[in-house]
Amino acid sequence: MTDIGFNDNLEIAGRTFHIQTASSTGKGSIRCEIFENGRVLSTSEVDFERRSKSQKHSVDDRLKTVVESLHQEMMSEIELLFTIGDKIKNLGHAPSNSKIGMIFLQNNLIEDAISHFKLAIKNDPNYLEAYNNLGMTYIQIGEAKKASQIFSSAVKKGTNFTDLHNNYGLSLLVDGNFKDAMNAIQKALKINKRYKEAHYNL
Repeated sequence: MTDIGFNDNLEIAGRTFHIQTASSTGKGSIRCEIFENGRVLSTSEVDFERRSKSQKHSVDDRLKTVVESLHQEMMSEIELLFTIGDKIKNLGHAPSNSKIGMIFLQNNLIEDAISHFKLAIKNDPNYLEAYNNLGMTYIQIGEAKKASQIFSSAVKKGTNFTDLHNNYGLSLLVDGNFKDAMNAIQKALKINKRYKEAHYNL
């Protein structure tokens, strides 16, 4: 059995994504990686059956078909994500902006996720889920101060959204502001005494 691989560049909105899919006969798996500017965005790996169930096709032929199919599927998913993202931008619907932002985030497309979260807040300044998602994204990339600013603007709206208070406290902890962090986390516990994450952060 011979290892098989595919490499393609995908141009989307002036950006270039490199998709690489290859089999590993030794591991019995197929690995697909997506890169942008040399940075790995995502990696996925699936197992494959090494023995052919059909006498009509050789194992190598079947493996090539599977690898190529996965490769094309990954390329289509990236194109579809950006297509849907562009359409949602024009809807003016905050929940949709925030949800597509989470999908971009799950694919490690950080700047695209941030853009959609900000647009959600612009479309509806009272949609608190977007503030929470944006703040947590900033924490994820090491921008705790930006995160605390986002959470602060959200909790000032007088919300009882427990996650916001807890994550506000988390951002302050990461930024070294321990006193205000404790106050924010205690606020979360005042709303929900059984909130495990807040107890953990304390």
